[in-house]
Amino acid sequence: MMQRLIAGLILLVLGGCAHDTAAIARNLAQHEEALYGCRCKAVGLASGHDVAGGPELLWLADERRVSRIDGSGTAEEVWVAPTFQEIVRLEAADLDGDGVDEWVVLVQAARMRSHVIALRDGVRQSIGKPWGGYLRPMLDADGTTVLVGQRAGGDRPFRGGVERVAWDAEAGTFKPGERVKLPERFSVFDFFWLPGEPPRLYGLEETSRLAELDPRSPRAVLWRSDGRPVARPVEVDRTYKELLADEEEETLRLASPVGVEDLDGDGVAEVLLVTGNATPLAVFQNLRVHQGGDLRIYRPEHRGLVEAARTPVLGSAMVAGTSWEPVPGRTVLAGVAWTRDPAGFAPMESRVFLFEPEKGDLLGAAEALAPIELAVPVEAPAEVELAVPVEAVEVEPAAPVEAEAVVPDELVEEPAPEEPAPEEPAPEEPAPSE
Repeated sequence: MMQRLIAGLILLVLGGCAHDTAAIARNLAQHEEALYGCRCKAVGLASGHDVAGGPELLWLADERRVSRIDGSGTAEEVWVAPTFQEIVRLEAADLDGDGVDEWVVLVQAARMRSHVIALRDGVRQSIGKPWGGYLRPMLDADGTTVLVGQRAGGDRPFRGGVERVAWDAEAGTFKPGERVKLPERFSVFDFFWLPGEPPRLYGLEETSRLAELDPRSPRAVLWRSDGRPVARPVEVDRTYKELLADEEEETLRLASPVGVEDLDGDGVAEVLLVTGNATPLAVFQNLRVHQGGDLRIYRPEHRGLVEAARTPVLGSAMVAGTSWEPVPGRTVLAGVAWTRDPAGFAPMESRVFLFEPEKGDLLGAAEALAPIELAVPVEAPAEVELAVPVEAVEVEPAAPVEAEAVVPDELVEEPAPEEPAPEEPAPEEPAPSE
């Protein structure tokens, strides 16, 4: 903690030497229109439903609470972390198929623990005993939603492999199940599936590169990104102690949740990735200076992923992002960024921004939340009904007209003149009598 305070002072002194891109990103985030802002350190952003088939909600997590953000830019606190526990991560998914989303909240205390928060009688509350380690909802290879987990160790951040986890309602506990086929070095947050035929497996490497792995042998890398887009903005200071050894401090850097869903409705899932740059601070080994972040959409290619869209670089870091349907029929991207780093007694600031999903352009809240006007169909003119149905009228076919042959005039014989009839003899007069 003392190192971070000293590092903050160093950053203040060196602020004038900051990289131009980082300064522009911070200024843009502080002056552009945002849906919501708070003097807090945001650590998560998720969307989902409190009512099956109801409106989709937006939830923001800071280190102490989870709040619901509405379209007017106001926040309502809906869940508070237990005493002496600090929220590190928030994800949401419908784990039981009832149309209502559960939360998976990672907190840090003496050890890392995960709570599953469900809606019970209209109130969000933790169900069962917290998982001793890390839980995460995700799409499995077949496209179904599953819960996977990994244990936390007292001597190291991750102990054992990644397992599918099931909720035992009768016992009120989460039970580990089938082991996920992954290399031992992978953490539960560093891989995701793209469902399809065949399904494709991707990993988030420690070098901040994206990699496509062979599902049959995940140690084999089929593709690796040229750049280093993977962001790990949330950092957790942990102290580990090995047997018969001194305590060792380590900084646990967690990759932001990866979204996998069909954003454009073409039947193929895209990847929503939080990206950013973090430069190590040479003065202290474990400290880094964040230099802005953004959201990027990737589409699958024959091999690997190709970038389809990206948002502007905002703030000192983009922390989390999700898709959100604020009004029926309109999907936007929502992202939360750190817009002001803590300095002296001034607290940290975070802001939630909305983006257009096709190109990643910033959207104002009024534009993003305006209801969609449905086109009014033009009515066809009414048909005039005949007094007598057409089918009922029987029409007799006309007799065929015989064509008259055309005969040339010279071939037409004129009729011979008729001879006058012979005159009848006049009757004889009778002779006079003597």
